[in-house]
Amino acid sequence: MDLNELKKSLDSGAKEFATRLGQRLQENGTAKNFLDWLLRYDAFNRGFPGAAAQLAGRITEMVDHFGDIEAERIASRVLAAITDEFLDRSTGAITLHSALRRELVIFSWVNLSSQSRQEALQVVKTYDPLRKEVLRATRIGYGLETTNPFSGVFAGLGFFAASETSGSTEFVTLNRYMNT
Repeated sequence: MDLNELKKSLDSGAKEFATRLGQRLQENGTAKNFLDWLLRYDAFNRGFPGAAAQLAGRITEMVDHFGDIEAERIASRVLAAITDEFLDRSTGAITLHSALRRELVIFSWVNLSSQSRQEALQVVKTYDPLRKEVLRATRIGYGLETTNPFSGVFAGLGFFAASETSGSTEFVTLNRYMNT
């Protein structure tokens, strides 16, 4: 498959994902359902930056397969793509995307449930077991749990490319829903 075909396939998958996400958001119906979904969404997204960084590290070690410079080049592209998880590109300030998402969750919880910030933080903690379960599934998606590191890297790169491609449409869909 050439790069144009791959991009076309990923774009199609991202649009399909955004459509399903939009439908899921419309099915929420109540503030409680939306808040539960938002907490699960936060738990789902927590594992991606760390897994992608670990994938980049694994790639740099694979000099026998990629060659010294090429392994670093591929890994640097993975790191460049996840820079926004750790850095505000417009200001250069270190800022965690997960912290911003967590603030959105807390803000939404406080405003939609009439509970205090402290109560909202306690509710978020109840989702820790789900976060750990999703983190394991994310590591599998990134090929980090396989015994064959070579096939794991390629599976991970595919998973990474798909998640990065769907990310922008995901945020547009979520932003549209939140604004509504």
